Amino acid sequence: ISMTASSPMLIFDAVIEWRENRRALKVEFPWQLACPTATYENQFGAVQRPTHTNTSWDWAKFEVCAHRFADLSEPDYGVALLNDCK
Repeated sequence: ISMTASSPMLIFDAVIEWRENRRALKVEFPWQLACPTATYENQFGAVQRPTHTNTSWDWAKFEVCAHRFADLSEPDYGVALLNDCK
C-alpha cells in the first residue's frame, strides 16, 4: 500500500500465487457515501446499479462484473477502484 504526496491515489499492489481452481478472491472496501448508484465498467461499456437493498432483486445486483473500474460518486466527493490487470 503506497501513496505519494503529489497524488490523491492510494495504491494497492498485490502479487498473489493463486492455485485454487474455480474459486474467486473477493475484497471489500467499506465507504460512508450516500450515492444512490454505482458505475461499473464491463465488456459492453458501463452499467449503473443501485447501492440500496430495498428488495431481494436489489441485493442480487451487488455482485457485479467490473473489469477496469468501479465508481461511487457524490456531487463533491467520490471513490473509484481502478484495475490494470485481468
